[in-house]
Amino acid sequence: MIISDLVITNNTFNFFINLYFKDNNSIPDIVMNYKKTNPKFTKKNYERNENLDEIQLAKWYAGLLGKINL
Repeated sequence: MIISDLVITNNTFNFFINLYFKDNNSIPDIVMNYKKTNPKFTKKNYERNENLDEIQLAKWYAGLLGKINL
């Protein structure tokens, strides 16, 4: 989850995506390095549970699909 005092732009989103896909940073590394910056990267409480139940997983997928621009 990206949190900021400013508007989150595509550039901000792409920056964090590139950390994961292009720079091969793990999610825990990104969280650790950007948890106190602005914008900051953090996890939602339910994402901290590695064993999501079906309802949580369905909500996570729906939220993710809603953010993808095709």
